[in-house]
Amino acid sequence: MPSSQTNPTELPRFGWPIERKLEPRQPKSLTKAGVSLHAAGDPPLIVRGCRESSQSTRAFCLWITFEDQLSKYAPKGWGPPPDSPTPPPFSIQPISGCGRGMVANKTIKTGEIIVVERPIVVHPATTTMILHHPNGMWGHLEDIYEQHFQLLGEKEQSLYMDLWNCKPVTGTLGNQLVGIARTNGLYSGFTRTKHTPHYAGVYPKISRCNHSCGPNADAKFDEEKMAMTLIAQRTIPAGDQVTIGYTNLEAPYSARQDDLNTKYIFTCACKHCKPSKPSRPSRPLKHPYWCFPNQTTGEHVDLKAEIDASDVRRDQISHRLAGARELWADWLSPSSRQSDRDLLQFHEDALVIIAQEGLEWTRILDIAYLAHACAALEDEGGFRRWGTMLMSISGTQGDEGKSQMKTWQDWVREPKTSPAWGLRVQARGRTEGTPSRKGKAWHISFT
Repeated sequence: MPSSQTNPTELPRFGWPIERKLEPRQPKSLTKAGVSLHAAGDPPLIVRGCRESSQSTRAFCLWITFEDQLSKYAPKGWGPPPDSPTPPPFSIQPISGCGRGMVANKTIKTGEIIVVERPIVVHPATTTMILHHPNGMWGHLEDIYEQHFQLLGEKEQSLYMDLWNCKPVTGTLGNQLVGIARTNGLYSGFTRTKHTPHYAGVYPKISRCNHSCGPNADAKFDEEKMAMTLIAQRTIPAGDQVTIGYTNLEAPYSARQDDLNTKYIFTCACKHCKPSKPSRPSRPLKHPYWCFPNQTTGEHVDLKAEIDASDVRRDQISHRLAGARELWADWLSPSSRQSDRDLLQFHEDALVIIAQEGLEWTRILDIAYLAHACAALEDEGGFRRWGTMLMSISGTQGDEGKSQMKTWQDWVREPKTSPAWGLRVQARGRTEGTPSRKGKAWHISFT
């Protein structure tokens, strides 16, 4: 017979960023997206000239897409360009061995917005290629680009043609246009589709950013405004390059190098791939998960040993959240033997390793866990500290982002309104046989 009592091991709904908004069921990988397109009968590509309003005479972007997208986005125009910092905190400068890149003109603080801009072109990251096209597998896309490129204004065309092309050149305009798109495209997702959410956009300034396997900036796309926001993930001193990642940064060294060499024809020589000094954590690690042999001990650089240790750390980072969910559920169980310090140390050590590898863009979930852990312990100061840090680095944009920030601002202002407030204290009370506090029937589903 079902019990009317709340299961004390059930967890609360924490919302963003631990609990993400459920998106429509869509293929998660490019390979699965290609299979899905083929199963849908290879829907044709169409071109939409994106304008600020229905009265605008000039397109600011060519959006190569599928017909099902047209009625779902900005039917009356995309509106004026989103605000971007003025003057910009960067300039585009020549970089030795790397063409041109984005360089900080001043110190850019963690969480600071560097630039917000719209793409010049957007196309699906995967399409059903026409294999027998006389110009090869990319020939159909080349034809589309060549036929419609003139819809853009002269300024947009000039900015686009000035970007680097690392792909083979045949001499046709379409080949050159697609080569630039394949070289400079950044992930730009559109979720309201039955085909594929995976798109690539080319941006006038953000596409100038060079690669690092420990980038200091991250780009977030807002599909409602057709705009990309570049956000500093750690402090960027004046004169330093602003860098982003071109590949899966949690992958091992060899996989990253193979991918970069195949797609962009270069070998990465950033400090994470060719360290000039031994890499060390900023403080000793204490949690057993992170104490797996992942550090070198020599005083001189042993390149192979450094790369192997870095690979271990990145693998730990990529798998840590499954462990985090288990730790959290156990910690809130009345039968838990886990100490408070153990849970906190897991995420504090994670932040140390993440910083060591330059993967700060992955840390927001660890910070959220730390904030909620402090709430569960009824530690107002700790909750406010971690909650404020989370808000400062989120860079969340759009109406949904404003709602997320409003929720966290309310919690930080009044920590006792947090859904996690007192949960660890209550679990201890149940363990010790003391009455637990009355509260809501909590439930959580981690995604």
